[in-house]
Amino acid sequence: MILGHQKQWDLLKSSLKHGKTSHAYLFYGQQQLGKKKLALKFAKLLNCKADFEERPCGECEACLEIEEGRHPDLSVIKPDKGKIKIDRIRDLTERLSKKAYQGRYKIAIIDEAHLLNHEAESALLKTVEEPKGKTVLILVTSQKDSLASTLVSRTQGVEFYPVSRSRIKEFLEEKVDSEKAEKIAEISLGRPGLAKELTDSDTFERHQEKLEKLKKAIKGDFAERFDYAEQLSEDEDLNYTLDLWLSQFRRVLLEQATKGSNEFDYSTNKIKKVIRKTQEIKRLISTTNVKKRLALETLMIKL
Repeated sequence: MILGHQKQWDLLKSSLKHGKTSHAYLFYGQQQLGKKKLALKFAKLLNCKADFEERPCGECEACLEIEEGRHPDLSVIKPDKGKIKIDRIRDLTERLSKKAYQGRYKIAIIDEAHLLNHEAESALLKTVEEPKGKTVLILVTSQKDSLASTLVSRTQGVEFYPVSRSRIKEFLEEKVDSEKAEKIAEISLGRPGLAKELTDSDTFERHQEKLEKLKKAIKGDFAERFDYAEQLSEDEDLNYTLDLWLSQFRRVLLEQATKGSNEFDYSTNKIKKVIRKTQEIKRLISTTNVKKRLALETLMIKL
């Protein structure tokens, strides 16, 4: 089940119905909104053997194979150790150059496309510029600005937005009690993926524990913050932690905009600067060999 994004889905259905399916799409928006899930749903629609115009049947062999990631005409590329390298794109280009085995289209989904290294991005650009046969390429990213402008300009952009709090709460009430559903809907900030994760009690507790450490760091002096930076630099969960921080700072920004105050007592300008710095540090850690501890210390100074 996909929460929200009806306009995006209607656009994709209409493009197929009228024979105007793009050879390359860029699904972009915050993390955990459901971009990849909708990409897989579109893959089903493109190759569904039941040939439904409005929706994939979800039950035919093609739909089930796509759902399980084993359809011969679907390739899903994910980062390996924080990178998508050129050999993966070369292999993909070779697969896309061939005719479809079973379905109408050869389909490729590149998840976290902003983690393409320079050589891989250049190789992919050539594939996008010279598509062969009936192929559909879907790039999925939460960092559109990190992609080369030449690549972005050659794809059809589909932007994703947060889902309404009420819709998420309604969905969650089928899984947890109303009070917890309300709390999760509030802290997930319209991100269905995060909301679903937080229905797990252990994940919810881990989330709350990390938030408490962030609040303690904000109130602490530089020595305490730098100690925390050292701990974080060795944390395998660092990417998750920085995503959580971004979510929290966005919530604080919303609180400031609607109430004129916030729990951190930050000005609107400072919140925006902290968000930008957190995004920058997260990108550096994900895509370069920057020393994590030093990068995190520069972030701590901004808190």
